[in-house]
Amino acid sequence: MTLNDEAREELTWWINSAPDSYNVVSHGLPAIVLTTDASSTGWGCTLGETRTGGNWTKDEAQHHINYLELLAVFLALKTFSNSLAGKHVKVMIDNMTAQSDINHMGTSKSDLRNALSKSMWLWCRARHIWFTGVHIPGVENVEADHQSRITNTSAEWSLNKQIFYDAISRLGNFTEIPGGTVHCCCSNPKMANSDMVAKNNESTNSSTNTITENKDDTDPPEQSGSNTSTVSASRANNLPLVWKSLEEQGISAGASNIIVQSWRQGTAKQYRSYLQKWELYCNKRKIDPIHPTIADGINFLSSLYESGVGYSAINTARSALFSILLLPGNVSFGSHPLATRLLQGIFELRPSLPKYQDTWDISVVLKVLEEWKLEGNSLKVLSLKLSMLFAITTSQRLQTLKALCINKMNLKSDKCSFEIDVLLKTSQPGKHLNKVVIAAYPGNKNLCPVQHLRFYLEKHQH
Repeated sequence: MTLNDEAREELTWWINSAPDSYNVVSHGLPAIVLTTDASSTGWGCTLGETRTGGNWTKDEAQHHINYLELLAVFLALKTFSNSLAGKHVKVMIDNMTAQSDINHMGTSKSDLRNALSKSMWLWCRARHIWFTGVHIPGVENVEADHQSRITNTSAEWSLNKQIFYDAISRLGNFTEIPGGTVHCCCSNPKMANSDMVAKNNESTNSSTNTITENKDDTDPPEQSGSNTSTVSASRANNLPLVWKSLEEQGISAGASNIIVQSWRQGTAKQYRSYLQKWELYCNKRKIDPIHPTIADGINFLSSLYESGVGYSAINTARSALFSILLLPGNVSFGSHPLATRLLQGIFELRPSLPKYQDTWDISVVLKVLEEWKLEGNSLKVLSLKLSMLFAITTSQRLQTLKALCINKMNLKSDKCSFEIDVLLKTSQPGKHLNKVVIAAYPGNKNLCPVQHLRFYLEKHQH
């Protein structure tokens, strides 16, 4: 029998390490719960209320889904490495093959997965991280799955490696460390055209590569009376417990006002309701609402369940508490093992299932709309019909349809388009809905949204 180099390396390790190797009875309860998922387009993960993910490169996308699930775990660990160092991490994953590879520290069924598992465990060992793979049903892995399917081409980019190395070889020497980071040292590089680079608060000496930070006065400017009144109004209307929590962390009123705007109106409305319930709960039991114990938060969520509240609402309450609670040792309430386990138990006892599981027959609606002829209807009927045609042809949310404005419209013979200049539920930094384009349907004027829009505008003017 002939052994390859990898087998020899493994046997050598066991020969040298077996006399001193041992396995502890228990690594204790996990301190952090990390949920991951992979799809054909990318990876996603959640840690408490924090969500992130990314897209696969062309080379990565060629791998089997089992490998991608394992790679998603590795990327998630790297993303939150600062929070995971020195802790026992429970990784929730809906792929049982990847879960087995993690817990067995490798596999004999795939060289690629075995190498990736080994790299992952060596990386964690260097950071004193112990992680355990736990299976989660795919139907429950909603958030991480959603993150894995988000495509953000504006943020997913990288340098062409060959061009990069060619450029570095011309500019100066470089060394590559095991982690993959390239350190380059160039002698007095100069920029050919500084107009191509955005200005910032750093000034670069044109003859050396030394960067000097401007020492501007960093004291915040005094707020005017109007700004002060705005902050006061915001404090009165928006989540007073959040304000109190931020104050106790030394956050200024101006900064707090900005932070509370991070919640959309709908989210703030939901949070406000449960934070008020939490405050009443604490007042009755003489509990500090900002500095409770983990047991106080768990008991509050349990009381909501006992009063008949469902899983989704209790999960919202957990998120609301996560935004204000300052637990000892900077422990996160939202991702605490007890809170996570309680929510899992509530889901099993009182599951939150999809409200709508059937798709209605669109032909029934189109038949009725076709009976409402283009001419001869009141402005009200015309408005209702136009709204329905827009909803059918664009498949947009009601919020988006409400944002359509004729001042941002470009009407042509074969189509009309609308620019959306307001924040939507799906809007994120660097990501916003593109123009809403509605094509004409010349085959039937009674179902053509563009003709109805023209007729609506003409009738509205008269």
